[in-house]
Amino acid sequence: MGQADSAAPQLPPRICFLVHDLGDAAVKRRVRMLEAGGAEVQLAGFRRGEAPIEPDASVTPLDLGRTHDRAFVRRILSVLGGLGKMRAMAGRIGRIDAIVARNLEMLALAVRLNALLPRRVPITYECLDIHPLMLGNGPVGSSLRLLEGWLARRCDLLVTSSPQYLQKYFSELSQVRLPSMLVPNKVLDVDGHIVQSLARRKDPRRAGPPWRIGWFGIIRCRRSLEALRQLAVEGAGAIEVVIRGRPAYTELENFDAVVDETPNLRFEGPYENPRDLARIYADVHFSWAIDYLYAGKNSEWALANRIYEGGLYGAIPLAVEGTATATWLASAGVGIVLDDALIPAFRRAVASLDDQRYAQMQQSLAEIPRAEFVADAKECSRLVKAILDPMRADEHAIRA
Repeated sequence: MGQADSAAPQLPPRICFLVHDLGDAAVKRRVRMLEAGGAEVQLAGFRRGEAPIEPDASVTPLDLGRTHDRAFVRRILSVLGGLGKMRAMAGRIGRIDAIVARNLEMLALAVRLNALLPRRVPITYECLDIHPLMLGNGPVGSSLRLLEGWLARRCDLLVTSSPQYLQKYFSELSQVRLPSMLVPNKVLDVDGHIVQSLARRKDPRRAGPPWRIGWFGIIRCRRSLEALRQLAVEGAGAIEVVIRGRPAYTELENFDAVVDETPNLRFEGPYENPRDLARIYADVHFSWAIDYLYAGKNSEWALANRIYEGGLYGAIPLAVEGTATATWLASAGVGIVLDDALIPAFRRAVASLDDQRYAQMQQSLAEIPRAEFVADAKECSRLVKAILDPMRADEHAIRA
């Protein structure tokens, strides 16, 4: 028998992905990205609701129990309970080549799990939001940063989504000192179908009025909801608001009442990413890429997926000045940046728009290389390679 015949088939790398919310659409997107990069994924984590998480076609998650939004003490108790489950989990998951931990609480579980494995594997700390508790000068903030730094010394790579997270938090406040990799929240297109379909597509949108604003994703910003409500009411039909996604009722207890009581504002439920993106963004003129939930810190540093989705599908992104999103749009020469007085600023912005000017703004978006908005199979492969070999992460960098 020849050497090629006797060689055992090479198994794909196997990554354990520990997450704080198994039902989060962003988690599903990252799983698809890791799989497109050539990895087999073992997903494990907590769920937000009572019902168990349904498995996807390729991944059956390990359910560590229920945790809660904005219930910090209960989340700590969930993590402590999760620590106790790591020995059993280590016996169940089989071969693992790397661990990715999304958020600080999952990083604690990752370090514990790694200590129980037959051999140590690289750990990637994925941090896509900086919680306000991490930023305080008091004992809570200082203790959390101390814990984060202690855990990070047992890790190998930091993955985050915005350069300002690195500049404003990890360089200035955090004790994390790791090789880092930027993985922006781009639209995932692993087979090239999205880019190909865009090349053939003619955008039929005409300028308003009525001007239609789309607010898509996790709906959690109270100030955004109030601003959009006021625009819809005072616009008297000249401005319409379409909301789609998952409302965070812990932040917006009155969301349903606002929708029911506000003319020209409607909520059209959840959507599937990326399957429904072309349809929902084609229905609006503007993409609301504004968030005040953690004003002054995380909300200013983030680069939300809405700028990539809206940019890709021709909906003009709206940002507020002084944010990383506004800086990104200004550097690309696209979108509309509003001052902090959102309502009069938006009215002024659309007052000068007609069919020709709006078409020019869409053309500016269309002229940006699609790689700025889309993560393709090559980017997925670079991410997996960096997770498996963090010391060479710089070689696999993804442009923000």
